[in-house]
Amino acid sequence: LAQGPPGHGAMSEKGVGARFGAAVLACACGLVAILFFICSSWNPAAPGRRLSAGDDFRTRFKPSTGLPAAGQNELLRVCHSMRPRALSAPRRVYIDLGANWANTLRLWQHVGCVGNGEGAPGEASVPPWEVYAFELWPSMLKFNADVVDWLNGKRIDKPVMPVPEGGSSLQTWKLFHRRTGCTCVPQRPKTARIRCMQRNASQQVQKFMASFDTDAKRIATPHVIQAALAEAREPPPRGSSRPRYTFIPAGGSNQAGVFDKQVHVVGLIRNRTEKVPLVSMQMHIVDVVEWIKQSFSPEDWVVLKMDIEGAEFSVLPGLIGGGGIRNVDLVAWECHGPIARARGPMGDTAAGNNCIMLTRQLKQAGVEVLVEYKNYIGYDDNYIDEFGDGPAPTPEELARECDGFRASQNQQQALLQLSRRPRGFPFQTLPTSRQRRS
Repeated sequence: LAQGPPGHGAMSEKGVGARFGAAVLACACGLVAILFFICSSWNPAAPGRRLSAGDDFRTRFKPSTGLPAAGQNELLRVCHSMRPRALSAPRRVYIDLGANWANTLRLWQHVGCVGNGEGAPGEASVPPWEVYAFELWPSMLKFNADVVDWLNGKRIDKPVMPVPEGGSSLQTWKLFHRRTGCTCVPQRPKTARIRCMQRNASQQVQKFMASFDTDAKRIATPHVIQAALAEAREPPPRGSSRPRYTFIPAGGSNQAGVFDKQVHVVGLIRNRTEKVPLVSMQMHIVDVVEWIKQSFSPEDWVVLKMDIEGAEFSVLPGLIGGGGIRNVDLVAWECHGPIARARGPMGDTAAGNNCIMLTRQLKQAGVEVLVEYKNYIGYDDNYIDEFGDGPAPTPEELARECDGFRASQNQQQALLQLSRRPRGFPFQTLPTSRQRRS
């Protein structure tokens, strides 16, 4: 009796199966409805959305190579949302505050969101890019001026960098690994690399020291600086096939002036604790805040790149407070904070120099912000190909070059032997102790 009449159990199983099938069907219909809603309201530029370079803009715009995936996707999202404005703007302007050794003159290709000559559909002629490069360091002026002339087609031969330099000691090591001949120097301590590069480049440095002072005084004159700044008043003709490059041999701040400074001739390949000759040089500063405000308009597409060792806390607050920030669409920077004692080039202590707060103020003003080595590399790919020593070798190639050398010499003996080894070895750092154990 407890089991019920014959067939009752079978009927119950069929009923359960039917109810289960109905539940599965209902869940499937609900899932389809949810997916339809998501797809209909999908925003390709929404946070968290992973984009590729082919999403809506497979163009001449190209992100930097070697970026972290998250940083590259953030850059692509920014450009995805900003491209319509960039394509329709009457001018396309890239301001390079801190051109260094001309290694960021063409960074607009990586952060500018549009390529040169690229326009909106149906547009007959488009504005070319305008590049305004600022650099105040005397030893870098002549090379920047020569590269700008070369990019503008005013000279045929490609300039040759007078000394192996870069934006940092590590960058110098990477770019000029063959030229310095210090391939197998261990990664630690860093001073070993610096001393090796300094010793092997000593002849180049001595030759450079004999002429750079005269070149800097000839290039950085008030007349040259004012003439270069005045070029921004007239945009290049639309439809031009090449960008227009302008070099301003001065630094940028929120005020103009001239100051004297004791400088290292070639500071980046010298050990900073070592006593080296200092040269008193005169450096020029221009009021870039007022220049941006007077030279461009809110309708223009303006990308402001900044790597100016703390002077950003003079320039950006000046732009925000004075209204000139309306003429800027995108800031790509390295923020040198939040150290309270950071100073601008004129010696002014920047108040409230907090990177997070300043980033928030820029975004509140409608300006997109990109961060160096997160959203872009600190030098453009063209610079590496044209002025560097080529790509680093594979780990297998490194092992063939340095394995016997590493096994037979301790660190001090290695540094002594390097002076006798032929130059021209490809660059790569040695494996760490953890990598060797694995």
